[in-house]
Amino acid sequence: MVHREKGNRSTKYEVQCTITDTGTGIPKDELKHIFTPFYTKKEKEGTGLGLYIVKSLVEQNNGRISVESEVGKGTCFKLRFSIG
Repeated sequence: MVHREKGNRSTKYEVQCTITDTGTGIPKDELKHIFTPFYTKKEKEGTGLGLYIVKSLVEQNNGRISVESEVGKGTCFKLRFSIG
């Protein structure tokens, strides 16, 4: 989902992209590590670079990324960019 809303005094508008799943969720003690390079809980798959790269690209474009997750219910990532 993507929507546009009025930003604060220093920005005219903000675009938010929300990515939500209904997967297994991420335990709270792991959330603080998910943007760390090479962090992964998978034993045979992945490099642990995906979320690190996403966060780097978002920040290089003056954006912000946040995550909320609940074990057994899923995860929600929000990417916000100021425009205008």
